Amino acid sequence: MAGAFFQQYSKLSVPIPLAGLRKWLTSDFGITKDVSNFTSNWADKNGTGDASQPTGSAQPLWVDNQLNGKPILKLDGINDNFLYSEISNARSIFIVAKHATGTQDYASIIGSTTSYDFHGAAGTALWGGGYASVTGGKCYENGYNIDPQMILKPTAYSIISLIPLGNVSCSTIGNDRNNAARFWNGDIAEIIIYDSEKTQAERQQIETYLSLKYSIPIAKNLVPIMTSDIAPIGIASASSIAYYNTEAYRAFNGIANYWLSNGNVNEWLKYQFDVAKIVTGYRIVPVYSIDIPSLPNTFSLQGSNDDSSWTTLDSQAGITWSGSSGKNFFFANTTAYTYYRLFINSNGGFVNIAIKELELY
Repeated sequence: MAGAFFQQYSKLSVPIPLAGLRKWLTSDFGITKDVSNFTSNWADKNGTGDASQPTGSAQPLWVDNQLNGKPILKLDGINDNFLYSEISNARSIFIVAKHATGTQDYASIIGSTTSYDFHGAAGTALWGGGYASVTGGKCYENGYNIDPQMILKPTAYSIISLIPLGNVSCSTIGNDRNNAARFWNGDIAEIIIYDSEKTQAERQQIETYLSLKYSIPIAKNLVPIMTSDIAPIGIASASSIAYYNTEAYRAFNGIANYWLSNGNVNEWLKYQFDVAKIVTGYRIVPVYSIDIPSLPNTFSLQGSNDDSSWTTLDSQAGITWSGSSGKNFFFANTTAYTYYRLFINSNGGFVNIAIKELELY
Protein backbone atom coordinates (compact mmCIF):
# COMPACT_ATOMS: atom_id res chain seq x y z
CA MET A 1 0.00 0.00 0.00
CA ALA A 2 2.61 2.54 1.05
CA GLY A 3 4.85 1.68 -1.88
CA ALA A 4 2.11 2.66 -4.32
CA PHE A 5 1.36 5.88 -2.51
CA PHE A 6 4.67 7.33 -1.47
CA GLN A 7 7.08 8.91 -3.90
CA GLN A 8 10.30 6.92 -3.82
CA TYR A 9 13.51 8.36 -5.19
CA SER A 10 16.78 6.77 -6.30
CA LYS A 11 18.85 9.90 -7.03
CA LEU A 12 21.59 10.85 -4.62
CA SER A 13 20.53 14.46 -4.02
CA VAL A 14 18.77 17.51 -5.38
CA PRO A 15 19.64 21.13 -4.64
CA ILE A 16 17.59 23.27 -2.30
CA PRO A 17 16.58 26.88 -3.02
CA LEU A 18 19.13 29.39 -1.75
CA ALA A 19 16.96 32.53 -1.88
CA GLY A 20 15.99 33.53 1.65
CA LEU A 21 18.11 30.81 3.28
CA ARG A 22 19.00 31.83 6.84
CA LYS A 23 20.13 28.64 8.55
CA TRP A 24 21.24 25.24 7.24
CA LEU A 25 22.37 22.80 9.89
CA THR A 26 23.08 19.22 8.88
CA SER A 27 24.61 16.62 11.19
CA ASP A 28 27.09 15.44 8.55
CA PHE A 29 28.72 18.86 8.20
CA GLY A 30 30.67 21.18 10.47
CA ILE A 31 30.44 19.25 13.73
CA THR A 32 32.91 20.21 16.47
CA LYS A 33 32.99 17.46 19.09
CA ASP A 34 35.21 16.03 21.80
CA VAL A 35 36.62 12.50 21.97
CA SER A 36 33.30 11.26 23.38
CA ASN A 37 31.34 12.85 20.50
CA PHE A 38 29.67 15.52 22.60
CA THR A 39 29.12 18.52 20.30
CA SER A 40 30.08 22.08 21.17
CA ASN A 41 29.51 23.69 17.76
CA TRP A 42 27.23 22.95 14.81
CA ALA A 43 28.42 24.94 11.80
CA ASP A 44 25.90 26.67 9.58
CA LYS A 45 26.34 25.34 6.05
CA ASN A 46 24.94 28.66 4.82
CA GLY A 47 27.66 30.56 6.65
CA THR A 48 25.31 32.94 8.43
CA GLY A 49 25.89 31.83 12.03
CA ASP A 50 26.66 28.59 13.83
CA ALA A 51 24.69 26.93 16.62
CA SER A 52 26.77 26.27 19.71
CA GLN A 53 26.76 24.93 23.24
CA PRO A 54 29.85 25.77 25.33
CA THR A 55 28.63 23.99 28.47
CA GLY A 56 29.88 20.41 28.39
CA SER A 57 27.01 18.88 30.35
CA ALA A 58 24.48 20.39 27.92
CA GLN A 59 26.15 19.30 24.68
CA PRO A 60 24.15 16.92 22.43
CA LEU A 61 25.74 13.62 21.47
CA TRP A 62 26.80 13.09 17.84
CA VAL A 63 26.05 9.50 16.76
CA ASP A 64 27.26 8.23 13.40
CA ASN A 65 25.48 5.92 10.93
CA GLN A 66 21.97 6.23 12.37
CA LEU A 67 19.76 7.33 9.48
CA ASN A 68 20.46 5.95 6.00
CA GLY A 69 24.15 5.87 6.89
CA LYS A 70 24.07 9.48 8.11
CA PRO A 71 24.77 10.75 11.64
CA ILE A 72 22.30 12.40 14.00
CA LEU A 73 22.50 14.55 17.10
CA LYS A 74 20.91 12.99 20.16
CA LEU A 75 19.43 15.30 22.81
CA ASP A 76 18.85 13.82 26.26
CA GLY A 77 15.66 15.65 27.28
CA ILE A 78 17.40 16.90 30.43
CA ASN A 79 19.46 19.91 29.40
CA ASP A 80 20.95 19.31 25.93
CA ASN A 81 20.46 22.20 23.51
CA PHE A 82 22.09 24.60 21.05
CA LEU A 83 21.84 28.37 20.80
CA TYR A 84 22.30 30.66 17.80
CA SER A 85 21.69 34.31 16.96
CA GLU A 86 17.99 35.02 16.83
CA ILE A 87 16.18 34.90 13.51
CA SER A 88 13.17 37.18 13.94
CA ASN A 89 11.65 36.69 10.50
CA ALA A 90 11.62 32.92 9.94
CA ARG A 91 8.94 32.03 7.37
CA SER A 92 9.69 28.44 6.31
CA ILE A 93 11.24 25.79 8.54
CA PHE A 94 12.24 22.23 7.62
CA ILE A 95 13.31 19.69 10.23
CA VAL A 96 14.35 16.03 10.17
CA ALA A 97 13.87 14.62 13.66
CA LYS A 98 12.22 12.08 15.89
CA HIS A 99 11.21 11.93 19.54
CA ALA A 100 12.44 9.17 21.84
CA THR A 101 9.04 8.25 23.30
CA GLY A 102 6.39 10.34 21.53
CA THR A 103 5.17 11.98 24.70
CA GLN A 104 6.77 14.81 26.68
CA ASP A 105 5.20 17.92 28.11
CA TYR A 106 5.98 21.21 26.33
CA ALA A 107 9.28 20.20 24.72
CA SER A 108 9.92 21.68 21.27
CA ILE A 109 12.45 20.74 18.59
CA ILE A 110 13.30 24.39 18.05
CA GLY A 111 12.29 27.50 19.94
CA SER A 112 13.31 30.96 21.04
CA THR A 113 14.89 32.48 24.12
CA THR A 114 12.09 35.05 24.34
CA SER A 115 9.24 34.29 21.91
CA TYR A 116 6.31 31.91 22.39
CA ASP A 117 6.16 31.17 18.65
CA PHE A 118 7.24 27.52 19.04
CA HIS A 119 5.57 26.87 22.39
CA GLY A 120 5.46 23.11 22.91
CA ALA A 121 2.32 21.18 23.75
CA ALA A 122 1.58 18.73 26.54
CA GLY A 123 1.70 14.99 25.97
CA THR A 124 1.95 13.73 22.40
CA ALA A 125 1.16 16.96 20.52
CA LEU A 126 4.15 18.84 19.12
CA TRP A 127 3.15 22.52 19.22
CA GLY A 128 0.32 24.31 20.96
CA GLY A 129 -0.42 25.11 24.55
CA GLY A 130 -2.60 27.99 23.36
CA TYR A 131 0.47 30.14 22.71
CA ALA A 132 2.37 28.83 19.68
CA SER A 133 1.82 31.12 16.71
CA VAL A 134 3.15 28.46 14.34
CA THR A 135 -0.09 26.51 14.80
CA GLY A 136 -1.84 29.09 12.65
CA GLY A 137 0.09 28.32 9.48
CA LYS A 138 0.65 25.31 7.25
CA CYS A 139 2.41 22.12 8.24
CA TYR A 140 3.46 18.98 6.39
CA GLU A 141 4.76 15.71 7.79
CA ASN A 142 6.53 13.54 5.22
CA GLY A 143 4.66 15.46 2.53
CA TYR A 144 1.24 15.11 4.13
CA ASN A 145 -0.71 18.31 4.68
CA ILE A 146 -1.51 18.23 8.38
CA ASP A 147 -3.05 20.81 10.70
CA PRO A 148 -0.15 22.16 12.83
CA GLN A 149 -2.44 21.95 15.84
CA MET A 150 -2.77 18.20 15.24
CA ILE A 151 0.81 17.13 14.48
CA LEU A 152 2.30 14.77 17.05
CA LYS A 153 5.83 14.32 18.32
CA PRO A 154 7.17 11.85 15.73
CA THR A 155 8.48 8.53 17.02
CA ALA A 156 10.02 7.65 13.63
CA TYR A 157 12.39 9.90 11.72
CA SER A 158 10.19 12.40 9.91
CA ILE A 159 10.46 15.41 7.62
CA ILE A 160 8.49 18.26 9.17
CA SER A 161 7.81 21.32 7.00
CA LEU A 162 6.37 24.35 8.73
CA ILE A 163 5.19 27.53 7.00
CA PRO A 164 3.80 30.03 9.54
CA LEU A 165 1.28 32.72 8.62
CA GLY A 166 3.84 35.44 9.35
CA ASN A 167 7.29 36.03 10.77
CA VAL A 168 8.30 33.91 13.76
CA SER A 169 11.38 34.06 15.96
CA CYS A 170 13.78 31.23 16.70
CA SER A 171 17.19 31.00 18.39
CA THR A 172 17.30 27.62 20.14
CA ILE A 173 17.45 23.95 19.24
CA GLY A 174 16.07 21.45 21.73
CA ASN A 175 14.59 23.98 24.12
CA ASP A 176 12.07 26.81 24.32
CA ARG A 177 12.65 30.06 26.25
CA ASN A 178 15.35 28.48 28.49
CA ASN A 179 12.69 26.59 30.41
CA ALA A 180 14.34 23.89 32.52
CA ALA A 181 11.49 21.43 31.97
CA ARG A 182 11.23 21.76 28.18
CA PHE A 183 14.29 20.07 26.66
CA TRP A 184 13.74 17.87 23.60
CA ASN A 185 14.24 14.14 24.19
CA GLY A 186 15.13 12.77 20.79
CA ASP A 187 17.23 12.98 17.64
CA ILE A 188 17.77 15.75 15.09
CA ALA A 189 19.46 15.25 11.72
CA GLU A 190 18.89 18.50 9.83
CA ILE A 191 17.32 21.96 10.19
CA ILE A 192 16.75 24.43 7.33
CA ILE A 193 15.28 27.89 7.95
CA TYR A 194 14.24 30.55 5.40
CA ASP A 195 13.09 34.13 5.83
CA SER A 196 10.70 33.76 2.88
CA GLU A 197 7.60 31.65 2.39
CA LYS A 198 8.46 28.75 0.12
CA THR A 199 6.07 27.90 -2.71
CA GLN A 200 4.59 24.43 -3.11
CA ALA A 201 7.23 23.59 -5.74
CA GLU A 202 10.06 24.86 -3.51
CA ARG A 203 8.70 23.02 -0.47
CA GLN A 204 8.49 19.78 -2.42
CA GLN A 205 12.02 20.33 -3.75
CA ILE A 206 13.38 20.65 -0.20
CA GLU A 207 11.36 17.66 1.00
CA THR A 208 12.66 15.62 -1.94
CA TYR A 209 16.24 16.53 -1.05
CA LEU A 210 15.68 15.41 2.54
CA SER A 211 13.84 12.27 1.42
CA LEU A 212 16.71 11.27 -0.84
CA LYS A 213 19.35 11.97 1.76
CA TYR A 214 17.72 10.17 4.67
CA SER A 215 15.59 7.59 2.82
CA ILE A 216 12.35 8.85 4.34
CA PRO A 217 9.39 8.23 1.98
CA ILE A 218 7.28 11.29 1.23
CA ALA A 219 3.88 11.91 -0.27
CA LYS A 220 3.68 14.40 -3.13
CA ASN A 221 0.42 16.17 -3.93
CA LEU A 222 -0.03 16.08 -7.72
CA VAL A 223 -2.37 19.07 -7.79
CA PRO A 224 -0.68 22.49 -7.94
CA ILE A 225 -1.66 25.35 -5.65
CA MET A 226 -4.62 26.79 -7.52
CA THR A 227 -5.22 30.54 -7.60
CA SER A 228 -8.48 30.32 -9.56
CA ASP A 229 -10.55 27.56 -11.14
CA ILE A 230 -8.23 27.61 -14.17
CA ALA A 231 -4.85 28.81 -12.89
CA PRO A 232 -2.01 28.10 -12.82
CA ILE A 233 -2.72 24.82 -14.65
CA GLY A 234 -5.57 22.33 -14.83
CA ILE A 235 -9.22 23.02 -14.05
CA ALA A 236 -11.07 22.84 -10.74
CA SER A 237 -14.86 22.51 -10.81
CA ALA A 238 -17.76 21.40 -8.67
CA SER A 239 -21.38 20.34 -8.93
CA SER A 240 -22.41 23.54 -7.14
CA ILE A 241 -21.12 26.34 -4.93
CA ALA A 242 -22.96 28.04 -2.10
CA TYR A 243 -21.39 31.51 -2.37
CA TYR A 244 -19.07 33.46 -4.66
CA ASN A 245 -16.08 32.94 -2.33
CA THR A 246 -16.49 29.16 -1.93
CA GLU A 247 -15.51 28.13 -5.47
CA ALA A 248 -14.05 24.73 -6.31
CA TYR A 249 -10.43 25.92 -6.54
CA ARG A 250 -10.50 26.90 -2.86
CA ALA A 251 -10.24 23.19 -2.03
CA PHE A 252 -6.94 23.14 -3.96
CA ASN A 253 -5.32 26.44 -2.89
CA GLY A 254 -3.50 25.35 0.26
CA ILE A 255 -4.86 28.08 2.53
CA ALA A 256 -7.56 28.44 5.14
CA ASN A 257 -10.70 28.70 3.03
CA TYR A 258 -12.88 26.01 1.46
CA TRP A 259 -15.27 24.73 -1.15
CA LEU A 260 -18.88 24.83 0.01
CA SER A 261 -21.57 23.08 -2.01
CA ASN A 262 -25.14 24.29 -2.39
CA GLY A 263 -26.56 20.93 -1.35
CA ASN A 264 -25.68 17.88 0.71
CA VAL A 265 -26.56 14.90 -1.53
CA ASN A 266 -24.78 13.68 -4.69
CA GLU A 267 -22.42 16.62 -4.91
CA TRP A 268 -18.94 16.41 -6.48
CA LEU A 269 -15.61 18.20 -6.48
CA LYS A 270 -13.37 17.69 -9.53
CA TYR A 271 -9.89 18.41 -10.80
CA GLN A 272 -8.79 18.07 -14.43
CA PHE A 273 -5.06 17.57 -15.04
CA ASP A 274 -3.37 18.94 -18.14
CA VAL A 275 -2.09 15.40 -18.81
CA ALA A 276 -3.33 12.08 -17.48
CA LYS A 277 -1.77 10.99 -14.17
CA ILE A 278 -1.87 7.85 -12.04
CA VAL A 279 -3.39 8.54 -8.62
CA THR A 280 -3.17 5.96 -5.84
CA GLY A 281 -4.22 7.97 -2.80
CA TYR A 282 -6.05 11.08 -1.67
CA ARG A 283 -6.44 13.21 1.41
CA ILE A 284 -9.45 15.17 2.60
CA VAL A 285 -8.79 18.03 5.00
CA PRO A 286 -11.87 19.28 6.87
CA VAL A 287 -12.65 22.88 7.73
CA TYR A 288 -11.76 23.62 11.34
CA SER A 289 -14.41 26.31 11.81
CA ILE A 290 -17.25 24.45 10.11
CA ASP A 291 -19.54 22.05 11.94
CA ILE A 292 -18.66 18.40 11.54
CA PRO A 293 -22.14 17.60 10.05
CA SER A 294 -21.04 19.50 6.91
CA LEU A 295 -18.24 17.01 6.22
CA PRO A 296 -18.68 14.07 3.80
CA ASN A 297 -19.32 10.68 5.35
CA THR A 298 -20.18 8.57 2.30
CA PHE A 299 -18.19 9.23 -0.85
CA SER A 300 -16.01 7.79 -3.61
CA LEU A 301 -13.04 8.91 -5.67
CA GLN A 302 -13.59 8.41 -9.39
CA GLY A 303 -11.42 8.72 -12.49
CA SER A 304 -12.27 9.47 -16.12
CA ASN A 305 -10.58 10.28 -19.41
CA ASP A 306 -13.62 11.80 -21.11
CA ASP A 307 -15.45 13.52 -18.22
CA SER A 308 -18.42 11.29 -18.95
CA SER A 309 -17.64 7.66 -18.11
CA TRP A 310 -16.37 7.35 -14.55
CA THR A 311 -14.46 4.53 -12.86
CA THR A 312 -14.79 4.24 -9.09
CA LEU A 313 -11.31 3.88 -7.60
CA ASP A 314 -12.19 3.97 -3.92
CA SER A 315 -15.38 4.10 -1.85
CA GLN A 316 -15.90 5.04 1.78
CA ALA A 317 -18.98 4.96 4.02
CA GLY A 318 -19.65 5.95 7.60
CA ILE A 319 -16.56 8.14 7.87
CA THR A 320 -16.43 10.21 11.05
CA TRP A 321 -14.37 13.33 11.69
CA SER A 322 -12.76 14.93 14.71
CA GLY A 323 -11.57 18.53 14.75
CA SER A 324 -9.45 19.54 11.78
CA SER A 325 -7.43 16.36 11.35
CA GLY A 326 -7.40 15.21 7.73
CA LYS A 327 -7.80 11.64 6.55
CA ASN A 328 -5.80 9.69 3.97
CA PHE A 329 -7.26 7.00 1.72
CA PHE A 330 -5.27 4.54 -0.38
CA PHE A 331 -6.11 2.20 -3.24
CA ALA A 332 -4.49 0.19 -6.03
CA ASN A 333 -4.52 1.85 -9.44
CA THR A 334 -2.32 1.58 -12.53
CA THR A 335 -4.44 3.65 -14.96
CA ALA A 336 -3.71 7.29 -15.71
CA TYR A 337 -6.78 9.52 -15.77
CA THR A 338 -7.14 13.16 -16.77
CA TYR A 339 -10.20 13.81 -14.58
CA TYR A 340 -10.60 12.91 -10.91
CA ARG A 341 -13.62 13.75 -8.82
CA LEU A 342 -14.72 13.20 -5.27
CA PHE A 343 -18.36 12.15 -5.51
CA ILE A 344 -20.14 12.75 -2.21
CA ASN A 345 -23.32 10.80 -1.59
CA SER A 346 -24.05 12.40 1.77
CA ASN A 347 -22.62 14.31 4.70
CA GLY A 348 -23.52 14.46 8.38
CA GLY A 349 -26.84 16.18 7.74
CA PHE A 350 -25.88 19.83 7.31
CA VAL A 351 -27.40 21.67 4.32
CA ASN A 352 -23.99 22.15 2.67
CA ILE A 353 -20.84 20.09 2.18
CA ALA A 354 -17.54 21.75 3.12
CA ILE A 355 -13.99 20.64 2.21
CA LYS A 356 -10.90 22.67 3.02
CA GLU A 357 -8.44 20.67 0.89
CA LEU A 358 -8.58 17.73 -1.47
CA GLU A 359 -5.15 16.37 -2.32
CA LEU A 360 -4.35 13.71 -4.93
CA TYR A 361 -1.26 11.50 -4.68
